[in-house]
Amino acid sequence: METLNFLENLECTERAVLSTLLIAPHMMVDTINTLRHDMFSVPRYGFAFEAMTALYRRGETIDLITLNNEMRMLNEAHWRATEGVQPLHESLTQNLSLEAYPQYVREVKRCYLLRALHALFTLQQGKASCIETDYEALMSETEAALLALRTDGIGMQAYQPIALVAQQVFALHRQQYETGSDAFKIPSGIKELDDGLGGLHRGELTVLAGRPSDGKSAVAMHIAMQVARAGYPVCFNSLEMTKMQTMNRYFIGYAPIDAEHIRKGGITADDLARMEVLAEKLTPTPLFFNHTPSSNVDKIRAQVIQQRRKGQCELLIVDYLQLLQKELTPNETMDIVVGRITSGMKRIAEEANIPVILVSQLNRNSENRQGSAKQPEIHDLRDSGNIEQVADNIIFVYNPMRHGITHDKETGFSYRNAGLLCIKKCRNGSTGTARFIRNESFTRLYDIEQKLNL
Repeated sequence: METLNFLENLECTERAVLSTLLIAPHMMVDTINTLRHDMFSVPRYGFAFEAMTALYRRGETIDLITLNNEMRMLNEAHWRATEGVQPLHESLTQNLSLEAYPQYVREVKRCYLLRALHALFTLQQGKASCIETDYEALMSETEAALLALRTDGIGMQAYQPIALVAQQVFALHRQQYETGSDAFKIPSGIKELDDGLGGLHRGELTVLAGRPSDGKSAVAMHIAMQVARAGYPVCFNSLEMTKMQTMNRYFIGYAPIDAEHIRKGGITADDLARMEVLAEKLTPTPLFFNHTPSSNVDKIRAQVIQQRRKGQCELLIVDYLQLLQKELTPNETMDIVVGRITSGMKRIAEEANIPVILVSQLNRNSENRQGSAKQPEIHDLRDSGNIEQVADNIIFVYNPMRHGITHDKETGFSYRNAGLLCIKKCRNGSTGTARFIRNESFTRLYDIEQKLNL
């Protein structure tokens, strides 16, 4: 009776995992690193999870319709035998708890490992009962099987000899030396920032933060344009500005045309001519724009996967963090939710092997700080959560003129139409500042070496 109850409870738990993923597909990002389809004790549930995994890896939506179609394409005979998604559809009315979901996942894996141990020990027991068995060989075989089982978790990677790691990294350095191209990083287009960071490194998450009107979006847009002009495809996700607003800023900065003509509807024939020239020049520029106000980490990941397959994403910029759709579970604070979003963006950087820039707001702490400089610090990040721990680099856009600082006391550098990028964290480098020049409308940035009448 106890065994029967255990099996019934396990089946309910496995069904709860799948039903939860249909209700909250964003939970798949962590599940896929813990479970495999063969870890389910009920074959039809394992089959459903296999189809969910295939959809997720392709960056496609997971719901009852897409899941049913995917199961049928994977194995139509099995799909018919298991009645497709019908058993799951009937369980969606159950009272599922998102808060308890990690416990469901752990229980499914725990029971799988217990079954695997039982099968292993039964097999080895049979071998041990044979008089001709070499006990040392059997012990070695059992130890190897246990080790393989211990590392059977999807999220675990086997240890590698340091010599092998050295050879792999050395091959990348040699390729860089022989070809003159750097496979590890991409120039940001802001010289002093590249001097400080060493460029935008693949697999790294950079948080670019600032107070409203300090120019964080302008900096992000400038980096996007410069990287794309250098030949690296860029995906720019703006949750705030529409395509019209974004392109108008580029027209003002790069055509260039008077910002007032755009805002007040006073476009001239000369403005149109310059806009047409810029539009033609941008034809070969691999900068891809998306404006989806209700976007979330999973949707952006799906977009990146598709763009990577087409060779159209070497840098991802998301503007900005606080506008991303947030899935709050009971008893979660906003800090925890923002931390989870940041971790998701870091996983995109690692999975796609690209740099990711995540724009973020600052809270008002820096504005209320005593003293005239009021430079932001890491704890000024709004809903900071785990941002400091997860991000590889944290950079603040700082406008000294807003705080009455007209020039650098040590160098005499004038801050008129200038700004600072304060590097407050660099995981593999040092902190510092990078300077840039901007135009009056803050729609275009320049390196300080460029002698322009701004």
